[in-house]
Amino acid sequence: MLLAGKTCQLNTGRIRQETLGAIPNNIRLFIEVLKHVDVFLTHCGMNSVNVAMNCGAPMVAMPFVNDQVSNAKQILELNIGKRVRSFPSSGRQLYKTVKEVCEDKQIQNQSKKIQDLLKNETSMDEVS
Repeated sequence: MLLAGKTCQLNTGRIRQETLGAIPNNIRLFIEVLKHVDVFLTHCGMNSVNVAMNCGAPMVAMPFVNDQVSNAKQILELNIGKRVRSFPSSGRQLYKTVKEVCEDKQIQNQSKKIQDLLKNETSMDEVS
């Protein structure tokens, strides 16, 4: 069940659109999907979290192992998302949490603030 009134994005990576079959009208295909999402459901790998923060994407953390658990804690501490169990017993809790993140203005604002802070940092291209 998709959130009413929300457009969902699908990161296709290198998969060609024509191989996916019929795509519903409220699904958009993107390669750089995190620049266009209302919320990002993530396993909390460090690369995914870094990209999400750089894109200002609020997150629903669903960590499984290792650094993912501590990354999920940081997402909560920074107030840029919420956490769910790695293997929820039903889709209802996941849906509820995604909806909460989509509607939480503090999380939205904090995600954009983190994005702005990261934009002002020194880039790796500038490091000698």
